[in-house]
Amino acid sequence: MKPRNRYEKRIISLSKTLSPLSKAQREKAIINTLPHIAKRTSRGIFFCLECGHEWKNNNKEIPDKVKCPHCGMELTMDRSRKRSFYYKDYFNIITVKAGIQVVRTFYIESRLRKGRQAQYFISEVFQKWIDPKGKTALISKRRCMSYYIDQWIFSDKLEIRREHIAHSLIPEYVYPRIKVIPEIKRNGFKGEFHNINPSLLFKDVLTDNRCETLLKTGYGNLLKYILQNNKRGFDRYWNSIKICIRNGYKIEDPSMWWDMVIALDYLGKDLHNPKYVCPADLKVEHDRWILKKEERQEQERLKRIRERYLADLEQQKIDEKAYRKTKKRFFDIVISDGEISIHVLKKVKDFYEVGAKLNHCVGTNHYYNKPKSLILSAEIDKKPVETIEVSLDNLEIMQCRGKHNQNTTYHDRIVNLMKANMSQIAKRIS
Repeated sequence: MKPRNRYEKRIISLSKTLSPLSKAQREKAIINTLPHIAKRTSRGIFFCLECGHEWKNNNKEIPDKVKCPHCGMELTMDRSRKRSFYYKDYFNIITVKAGIQVVRTFYIESRLRKGRQAQYFISEVFQKWIDPKGKTALISKRRCMSYYIDQWIFSDKLEIRREHIAHSLIPEYVYPRIKVIPEIKRNGFKGEFHNINPSLLFKDVLTDNRCETLLKTGYGNLLKYILQNNKRGFDRYWNSIKICIRNGYKIEDPSMWWDMVIALDYLGKDLHNPKYVCPADLKVEHDRWILKKEERQEQERLKRIRERYLADLEQQKIDEKAYRKTKKRFFDIVISDGEISIHVLKKVKDFYEVGAKLNHCVGTNHYYNKPKSLILSAEIDKKPVETIEVSLDNLEIMQCRGKHNQNTTYHDRIVNLMKANMSQIAKRIS
């Protein structure tokens, strides 16, 4: 995208003046970002997948970590039968340019194979620029349309882009020589990221004084949890957090504490009372209030079921009167061939009972409210076999269904029996 305003044009011009990745930065990133592997044969020969060196070790016990005698790299012993490995990750270089905070994100990948020297590829994929007032600009390479969100087009150049979830990833490694603008230091940053995306942390510390408060008072783990999971609840429970700060209460497990506060809020407890929000034993109080919340939810669920049931009963009484008024004249119809017996459903509850036994919707879809249809049940030994719907306009069988809306072995007999006795329905219509 082309720069849209003066700020973005300035960012593009400043980006071109940033220093390329130095040799020291590259080496540090390679050492600290990706795994480094060693292999061992059954004869005790070790292979360094970093430099390709091999050496003999007669110790029978295989260590978890070894050091290559040639390149000096600390290696993790791999006990699988794999011969080649592929890893990828990200690292940050954090600097300042013309009074603007810059967070540079680099993609790094390694290809390791037994007997060869490791191959590394590093590319800068995006930069986030944050001014002292928290205004941001993103310069990034394009991504491929893929299932994976970070399929970068490495041959592309860095341009102004829209923010995407791929630009919010947490890097594996941050180069330790960090330059930070004075405003971020003033707002509580002391070099610890608390496993938060650096650009997200810088922006929120500059634009939200609550984040500044949490950082300055040592609640970095809670800040991380809020920024990554529950920023929407920040406004609602900020006063409770201030109670904890005022009472010097350290929230060791933010997730558990947050769930407890939500349960307290649901139960209508006073969230400004240290008795509730600053428990001596967080786990015990968390389990206690979560249990009470679940009990209350179960009571409310049962109450809703009862209310719905009573409402259905009232409606069924109304439907029963309407149904009897329109269909009572057909109630005395009895059709039988000696084995199959067919009769009209006389009550609303009969529709639900037949529907439940045959697993179809004659009751739940309120067939008793159809003024132009007559519903009959075909039974053998007083057990429903199929349900029949007859049109009162033209005396045709609209449907005749058995269990799961399937035809039974008696289907043709039932249909022929109904057709032979359709005059009984016609007589009552006239």
